Amino acid sequence: MKNSATNLHVLEESIFAQMTQKAITHKAVNLAQGFPTLGVPLIVKDSFQKALQVDENHQYAPFQGVLSFRQQISLYYKKFYDVTVDAGTEVLVTHGATQAIYLTLMGLIDKGDEVVVFSPHYESYLPALKMLGANIKEYLLTGPDFALEEEKLNTIITSKTKLVIFNNPHNPSGRVFTAKELTFLAQAVRRSGCFLLSDEVYEFLTYGEERHRCMGEFLSLEEGLLICSSMGKTFGVTGHKIGHLISSSILMKKLGLLQQHQTFSVSKLAQMAFTYCLEGLEEYLPSFRQLYGKQRKELMSLLAKNQLDFVIPEGSYFILVDHREFEKKGIKSSSGKELCDILVTKHQLAAIPCHSFYLNSNSSEAQRYIRLCFAKESKTFKEIKILAH
Repeated sequence: MKNSATNLHVLEESIFAQMTQKAITHKAVNLAQGFPTLGVPLIVKDSFQKALQVDENHQYAPFQGVLSFRQQISLYYKKFYDVTVDAGTEVLVTHGATQAIYLTLMGLIDKGDEVVVFSPHYESYLPALKMLGANIKEYLLTGPDFALEEEKLNTIITSKTKLVIFNNPHNPSGRVFTAKELTFLAQAVRRSGCFLLSDEVYEFLTYGEERHRCMGEFLSLEEGLLICSSMGKTFGVTGHKIGHLISSSILMKKLGLLQQHQTFSVSKLAQMAFTYCLEGLEEYLPSFRQLYGKQRKELMSLLAKNQLDFVIPEGSYFILVDHREFEKKGIKSSSGKELCDILVTKHQLAAIPCHSFYLNSNSSEAQRYIRLCFAKESKTFKEIKILAH
C-alpha cells in the first residue's frame, strides 16, 4: 500500500475526541465537548414535523441551499443587525459552520499566504491552514479580559496579510467584543485590504446587557468580509450540522464551485425545517437565552461556592478556569493539560485543556486555562464530585 498525502502529517486527533473518550473510559461527567444536553426546543420538533409533511420527494437541494431558507437568513441579518444580504447571490448553506470555514480557506489561501488568527481559537482553524501551507500569524488574546488593542491590531494586520479569522462571541473565553474594538478591527482590515472571516456561531448566546454586533455592521461584503454561523448553535441541536456562509456575490460564485465539487448540497429536509424555525426566531430567543443563562449561573455559582475564580462569560456556553485555581481543592498541576488529565482520571470530571487553541501550545498563556461547558442539565452539575458542596 502506498503512503497517504504528506500534508496529513499536520493533523492530530481533536482534543474534543480525546477528552470525550477519556470521559467514557473513566465514567466522568463530561463538561468537555460543547454539545448541549438541554433537550430539543419545541420549535425545532414542530418545524421538522412540518418539513416532513411538506417535502414529498426528499431529493437534492440546490447547491446554494433551499431558497426560502436563504431568504430567512437574509431577513434575520436585516432585522437584527440592519445588514443587507442578497439571498440569491450572497448566501451559501453549508454542512455546519466548520465546512463554511474550510470552504473559505480552500477558496482564498495559497501556500505561503499570511493568515492572522486570534488565540485562543476554535481548534479547526489551524489544521486546515497548516494543510494549505499558510503562513500563520497569531494575535494573542490575553486573559482574563481578552481585549482587542488598536495598536496591536495595526502591527499584526499588514499589507502582507491575506486573511484574518475572527470569532465573536468568542470561544473559548466567552468574550463579546465591543463596538469600539470591532471598529479598530474593521479599520485594520480596511487598511490592509485583506479578507476577514467572521465566525459568529454564538451570535444569539449573549447574556445580560451584552449584545452581539455582527461584523457586517462595521465592514461591507464588498470590502472582503465573510460571515459564517450555525443553526446548530442557535437552536441547540448540533447534530443537524446546518451552517451558512455569507460573502460578496463575486466571491460566492467561486466558493459555490467548491461546494458543487465537495458535498454538492446539504440536507434539504433540515433546511426546510430551519426555515420554519427562523420564521419564529424572534419569539424563540428570549426563552433560549433564559435557559442557557440559568445554566451559566448555576455553574458559576458552583465554582464560586468552591472558591474557584473564573472568567465570566459574556457569550457562548463556556467558562474558563485558571488551572492554578484547583490548588484550592488540593490539586496541583503545572498546566491545564495536566490538570485535565488529573480531573478525568481521579475525579471523574472531563474538561478541555486550552493549549490546543493556540499556535504555540507550549506558551504559558496556552497552558493556563481549562474550559468547562455549561450547556448541560442541572443534574449533571450535581454529579461533579470534586465540586460537591
